[in-house]
Order: sequence, then structure tokens, then C-alpha cells
Amino acid sequence: MVRCSKVLAVLLVFSFISKIHFVLGDGEANMFCSPREKQALLTFKLGLTDPSHRLSSWVGDNCCTWEGVSCDNMTGSVVRLDLKNPIDYDLTEEEENKAYMAQLGGEINPSLLELKHLKSLDLSRNDFNGTIIPEFLGSLKSLQYLNLSHAGFCGKLPHQLGNLSNLHYLSLSGLYMVEWVDNLEWLSHLSHLEHLDMSQVKLSKASNWLQVINTLPSLLELHLLGCGLYQFLPLPYHNFTALEVLDLSFNHFNSPLPDWFSSLNNLLSLDLSHNFFQGPIPGAIQNLTTLTNLYLSWNKFNSIIPDWLNSFKHLEHLDLSYNAFHGTVSAAIDNLTSVTSLYLDVNNLEGEIPNFFGNLCRLVNLGLFDNNFKGDITAFLTSLSLCVPSSLESINLSWNKLLSGSLPLQLGNLINLIDLDLSINSFSGPIPVSLGGLRSLRGLLLSNNNFKGSLPESLGNLINLDYLHLNNNSFSGPIPVSIGGLKSLSSLSLANNNFNGSLPESLGNLSNLEVLSIFNNSLEGVIGETHFANLTRLKYFLASTNSLALNVSSSWIPIFQLIELHLSSCKLGPKFPAWLRTQNSLLSLHLSNASISDNVPAWFWNLTSQLYSLDLSNNQIKGELQNVFPRLTSHISELDLSNNYFLGNISFFLCNPLDETYSLLAIDLSRNLLVGEIPNCWMHLTSLELVNLDNNNLYGNIPSSIGSLISLLSFHVRNNSISGELPSSLQNCTQLQTMDLGDNELSGSIPKWIGKSMPNLAVLGLRSNKFKGEIPCELCNLTSLQTIDVAHNNLSGAIPRCFSNLSAMVSKKNTSFGSIYLPLPFGGEKMLLGSKGLLLEYARNTLELVTSMDLSYNSLSGEIPQDIASLLILRYLLLSNNHFTGKIPEKIGDMVLLENFDLSKNQLLGKIPRSISRLTFLTQLNLSHNNLSGEIPTGPQLNSFTESSYVNNDGLCGTPLTKKCNGNGSGEPPNTQAQDSDEYDMMEQFYVTVGPGFVVGLAGFCGALVFMDKWKLAYFRFVEDRLLARF
Repeated sequence: MVRCSKVLAVLLVFSFISKIHFVLGDGEANMFCSPREKQALLTFKLGLTDPSHRLSSWVGDNCCTWEGVSCDNMTGSVVRLDLKNPIDYDLTEEEENKAYMAQLGGEINPSLLELKHLKSLDLSRNDFNGTIIPEFLGSLKSLQYLNLSHAGFCGKLPHQLGNLSNLHYLSLSGLYMVEWVDNLEWLSHLSHLEHLDMSQVKLSKASNWLQVINTLPSLLELHLLGCGLYQFLPLPYHNFTALEVLDLSFNHFNSPLPDWFSSLNNLLSLDLSHNFFQGPIPGAIQNLTTLTNLYLSWNKFNSIIPDWLNSFKHLEHLDLSYNAFHGTVSAAIDNLTSVTSLYLDVNNLEGEIPNFFGNLCRLVNLGLFDNNFKGDITAFLTSLSLCVPSSLESINLSWNKLLSGSLPLQLGNLINLIDLDLSINSFSGPIPVSLGGLRSLRGLLLSNNNFKGSLPESLGNLINLDYLHLNNNSFSGPIPVSIGGLKSLSSLSLANNNFNGSLPESLGNLSNLEVLSIFNNSLEGVIGETHFANLTRLKYFLASTNSLALNVSSSWIPIFQLIELHLSSCKLGPKFPAWLRTQNSLLSLHLSNASISDNVPAWFWNLTSQLYSLDLSNNQIKGELQNVFPRLTSHISELDLSNNYFLGNISFFLCNPLDETYSLLAIDLSRNLLVGEIPNCWMHLTSLELVNLDNNNLYGNIPSSIGSLISLLSFHVRNNSISGELPSSLQNCTQLQTMDLGDNELSGSIPKWIGKSMPNLAVLGLRSNKFKGEIPCELCNLTSLQTIDVAHNNLSGAIPRCFSNLSAMVSKKNTSFGSIYLPLPFGGEKMLLGSKGLLLEYARNTLELVTSMDLSYNSLSGEIPQDIASLLILRYLLLSNNHFTGKIPEKIGDMVLLENFDLSKNQLLGKIPRSISRLTFLTQLNLSHNNLSGEIPTGPQLNSFTESSYVNNDGLCGTPLTKKCNGNGSGEPPNTQAQDSDEYDMMEQFYVTVGPGFVVGLAGFCGALVFMDKWKLAYFRFVEDRLLARF
């Protein structure tokens, strides 16, 4: 008996030890689930789709060892089913695609009801593809944790979820396909709920949402991001004072915060970002001094930053970005010594950036970009390095524009810095060598400043650098060879600087490089295959506007697949680069001015079918257009083939086939050898913004379908043989900004509708056509007009007196030219204007600065309106070869920017206004061949002109003419009134006698010219020869 008792005691001890080992040791490895629960799980698995075989471990007898299944250590019952997809937003693209492939789908089988002791169910981040949330989930009475977020469920939210009275955690976020919820009463039964996340569930119709939330006294976290909520209904009392986290971001709130906000004394995190709050920060927040996180970004707050923030001693994250806060940075910020992230970006803050930021030694992220800060911040940057060790990881001061100063040496003390963005400011000086000590740096963005000097070799020490953007500065010298050691670099932008020398071959070692942008520098030399040796990831190679030459073998096959290749103004020719045919991902190709004088190869058409931007301009490329480009592709949006030797008709190229939807924004076929009529198929190209067909051999009328281009900004057909009148459909192009139809054979009158239908027109070129009639007064409505050129037509009548209404010629602030974006590379749009006796070509960026009025070589008459002198910023005023009479406008000197002033070959009389001496920018002046009289005014600029500016004005005298002025300021002899009366009578008789004879003789001469063709031809040849001799 005693022996039996001993054996029993040993067995009990062994059993106790075994239990201890089970609880503390292998646990589930030694626990078996019941056959009933195992079968339930297998049945549940049968209803699922599992493309990546995540549930492949669901075999064998012990379901407690299966992936995602957890059992109770004492009873073996299944208590946890965690099947969430382990997707992470920080994954690489490849990892993210793999995670999406791992999503479970299918249906949720009711067999889960057999898991009587299930406490936790997580199906989040899978894709059940519109499956309705099963109502039976409300019968899993033991559930304490339920997560169905971002799992692709739809239908109605089942009110049966309100039966889960033991629930502590409920997440239904991201179920945006669920129907509108109009009642949340079922939530009030979840009295133990501590965490509720219904973000992106449509709750705007659930008017009782706040009242229901108020019945959850245990609630610690509430997330209602993006639910369409817009108002706070009044509460008789509030019952959620335990709340620690409140997220109401991405909603439509615009009303003041209710008073109960101020009693949330336990609140640690408040997110009201992405709403419509305005005015000052609500005073209800002022008492929430326990906050560690306060997010108010993307609202319409428009006050100063309040001083009461200084009482938020525990604040770690403060985000006030994307509002309209103004004034200086509040000194209250100085007291936020616990803050680690401070974002004041995109506001209207101004003044200097205070140095007290250097006192915030726990600061990790500082965002001040896109404000109105100004002044030298060298001291501020120095202050940031006073904390030892520095915790700063991110500094963004970009887009303040007026921030200046240089980079201090102490910047190298910020050894934990990961991102430094000072772009789009006015910083100057060199990059300090100490910057090479920031070995944690991943992003260095210094673009669009005034930095200068050579790049230090120490930049090669930034071994973790991912982005190096130094474009749009004044850096000079060679590109450091050491940059080739930045093995992590993915984007290198050195464009728009003054770098010289050759491109280092070491750049070929940058195996992670995706973007290499070096355009618009002074680089020279040869780029060979060595430069691309390891650039397997290169996608963007932008090297235009250098003096580089690409020298690779004809059989070279690159190891990269480019998306954009820009090598304009680099030497690639004379042959077309054969290696381009290997680039199957190319979307943008710019080879302008690349010394190519070859026929386009047959394979090139396959390459262009995927391009959205193609620029082959300024080469000597040959061939029939329709053979090179059989048809316009639907993908192309920018096409520039100008200044080549393309032949043929453009109709087939543009109009075949007609059943596609085109995305073409800009097309430039100018300066080729194209022939035929302009095709009438523009109704299929309605997205076009620029059309340039200048300098070809096109003829016929402008087709009516051109009026279908309602987005057209720029239209050029200069120097062709286009005839007929302007089609009335052209008035549908209401967005037109430049229209150049010069040097054609267009006829009829200038349409009045130009002035009524084209309010944005800034440049109107109708030069050298056959227009007749008067200049319509309706053109005075064109308040954006900066340049009007109607020279060399048959226009008559007077200059409209309302030309003084052309406000873009009155004040620069009234100009809108250039405010509308033109697709690249078509910002290089050009136009010919009369200047300095010649036709000069102006690029678009220069044309924006030009104000010109050329009415010369017409039959205009009458007086020059005095108000024309109110066009104060006009630079060219050319009115020569007309029939103007009267005087030069007295206030002509008010046009102080005038550079070219030509009134020659008219019938003007009177004195030259003295005010003309104020025209200090005048470089061309021609008042010759008029009836002007009196003394020529003098002045610093006027004294530079020669006699040719004034010839054939018999009454003029003074410098530079040889004719001297007498005492009364004229070149005529003084009036003595001492003439003998007999002499006077004799002269009177002489004129009475001679006058009729002169009239008869002149009439006979004119009659001969009218009726005798030989006389007429001989006379006009004589006049023409005399005129040419003068020029």
C-alpha cells in the first residue's frame, strides 16, 4: 500500500513536471487539437483560394502546428486564427508583387463555428473579391479580436457583429466596397471594445455615429479616417473620456470642434488632418496638454501659430503643414523640447527662420518647405549642429526661394542626417568638404540655387546616397571621379550647370543608377561603352546640349532598357544609331541637332509606335514622310521633325487611320520639303495644343476642321502658299496664344471675330499676305496682345484709336504670354518679326519679352493716334510705307522702352517732338521721307543716329544733317516782310499763269500711264530701280 502510494506520488510529480514543460516549453508543439476542430479548419481551407500555397502546412493530425493557427496551452482548443497577408507598404516593387500573390480569397465557410473557443480572427489584407461578410461571424461568441481590414469584402456590414459582446478589438478599415452604413446601433452592444477602426467605411448617412461611440466607455482608440463624416451632433454628455487615440482625418469637417474635446484629458494622439477646418486652431485643443501627437495638416487654418502650444511639453509629433498659417514662427516652438517631428511646410510663414530650432535637440524631422521665409540662414544651419550627438535625420527648407547664405562647415556634424533638401532657394557659395562626412545621407537635394565652385571629391564618401540633385546652379569644373563610387546612387542630376571636361568613366560603376541627367553643361569628349559598363538599371539618360560624342560599335547591345533618351546637340551621326532598336521600353527620344544625315531605318517605325515624345529636329534626315512614319500612332503626344529633308504629303501621315483616339499635343513639321494641301482631318486630333507647318510647300485653304482644335495654343503655317480667306471655324480655337500665318497668299479682310473669340491671343502674325480693308476695331479687345504684325498687306483706313486698350503693351503686369504651358520640346517655338530693317527670329522664351506693332507697307492713312504713346512697354513701332499724315504724337517720349521706331515714307509734317530724346533704349530710328520740319532734337541716344534717319524731310535742320538751323529753329530764311508790292504782284501773276499749265501737263502724263501699258511698265521699273538704289 505504501509502495503504491509512492508510485502514485512519483506519477503525480512527473505529471506536474510535464505540465510545466508543456506550458513553458514547446507549448503548441506538444498539444493536439481536437479532430472536430481539425476537420473544421480543413473544411474552411477548402473554401479558400491560396495561389501562393500559404496553407501548405495544413496537413497532419496536429492543427496546432499549422501556419496561422494557435491553440490554448492547457486545453488544446483553437483560440487564434491569424491569416493576415504579411504585406508591408515599405516593400520593394518585387516584394510587393509577391505579397499580393500571397493574398487568400474565396469564401468564409461556416465551419468556423466549430471553433467554440476562438478568441482572435485576423483575415486582413487578403482579397475576398467582393464576398459578403458572413453573418455567422456574430456567433463566434468568444471572439475578443476581429480584424477584417483591407480584405476586399463588400455588401452590408452585418449587425450580428453586435453580438460579439466580448470583443476588445474590431478593425473593419479599408472596406470601401461595403455599402453605405445608415445605422451603427449594433456597435453600442460592444461595451468592452477598446480599439475600433472603421476607416474608409462610408458612414456619412450614419447620423448616430457619435451617439453610438459615446456608449463605449472602454474605448481607447478610435480610427474613422476617410468615412465621409462632416458634422458633430450635440451630445447631452460624453462617455469616452478614456480615449487615447482619435483619428478623424480625411473627412469633411468644417465646423468648430465641440466643447467635449477639451475634456479628453487622456488623449495622446489627435489627427484632424485632411479636413476643412479654418480660422485659428480650435481653442478646444488648448487643454489637451497630454498630447504626444498632433496632426492638423491639409486644412484651411489661417491664423498665426498660437503661443499656447508652449504648454504641450510632451508633444513629439506636430504637423501643421498645408494650411495658411501666417506671421513668423512662434517662439512657443522653442519650448517644445520633446518634439521629434515638426512640419510647418506649405504655409504663408515669413521672416527669418529663428535659431532656436537648434535648442530642440530631440528633433529628428524638420519640414519648413514652401513658405515665405527669407534671409541668410547660415547661422540657423550652424545652430542645428550644436546638439551633440545630433538626432536630425531630415531637413527640408526647399521652395522658400528667398532663403540665402552658404552651407557652414558645421553641417558635417549632423552625422545622422538622411535627407537634406535645400532646393529652389537663393543659397550660394561652394559645397563644403565637410558634407562628405554625412555618411548616412540618402538624399542631397540642392537644385535651383546659386551654388558655385567645383564639387568636392569628398562627395564620394556618401556611400549610402540614393539621390544627388545639384541641377540648376552654377557649379563648374569637372565632375568628380569619386562620384563613381556611390554604389547606392539611383538618381544623379547635374543638369543646367557649367560643368566641363569629359564624363568620368567611373560613372559606369553605378550599378543602381536609374537617372543620369547632365544636360545643358559644357561637357565634351567621347562617351563610350565603358561609361555604361554596369548601368543595368539605367532608365533615363538626359545629356542634351553638351559637346559630347557617342562612340560605340555598330554591334553594341546595351545592358539597359531606357525609358527616356535625350541626346540633342550631341554628336551621334552621320548614321542613325543602330543600338536604338534594342530599346524596347523607350517612351521619349530626343535626338535634335545630332549630326544625323541618314535615311530613317525601317526598324525605326516599330520603335516609334510606343513613344510619347519624339524630337528628330535640326538634322539632315531624308526620306518620304509616309515611308518613315506610315501613320500617326495613338501614343505619341509630342512630335518634332522640323528642319530636315522629309518629303511628301502629310495627309496620309495624319489622317490614316481615322478610327483611333489620338493623344497628340504638339506637332512640328516645319522647315521640310512637304507638299500638298493641309489635310482636313483635324477633328480626329482634338487634343492638339501646338501645330507648326512653317516653311514647306503647302498650298490650298486652311481647312475648316482646324476649328475642331479647341485646345490649340499655337498655330504656325508661315511661308507656304496658303490661299483663301481665314475659315470662320478658326474662331472656335479660343485658347490660341500665338498665330503666325505670315508669308502666304491669304486674302479677304482681317476677321472681326479674332478680337472677339481669342482673348488669350498674345502674338498675331499676318505679315506678307493679301489682306485688305481696315484693321478691325475688335482687335482692341485683345488685352493679352503683345505682338501684332500685319505688314506687307493691302490694308487701308486709319489706325484704330482704341489701340491704347491693348493693355499687354501698356504694362508688363497685364501680359499673360508664357503663362500657358507648351509641351516640351516645343517651348522652343519661334517667330519672325520685323526689326532693325530685317526679319529676326525670336524663340518663345524671348518672344515673351517682346512687344511689337508692325503695320508697315500697307495703305493706311489718317493721323497717328496721339494715344498710341500710352503703349508704354512697346519695343518696336513700325509704321513705314503708308500714307499717314499729321504730326508725330507729342508724348512719344513716354514710350521709354522703344528700341525700333520707323515712320519712314509717310506724309507726316510738323516738328519732331522734343520728348523723343527720352528714348534711351532706341537703337533704330527712321523718320526719313516725310514732310517734317524744324530742328532735330538732341540727346545721348539721338546723337548716335546718322543722316539716313532723317533724309528727305526738306524742312529739317541740325545735327546730323548738314543743313544748319537759323535763329528761329528752322531751316527756312527769316520772314522779312520787306518785299516790294510790285514784286509780290508779279509773283502772283506768275503762279496764276503757270498753275493751270502744270495741272494740264500732269493730267496728260497720268492719262498716258493709265492707258499706255508700255509707259506704265517703264515708269514703275524706273521707280523700282530708284527705290532699290536707295537701299
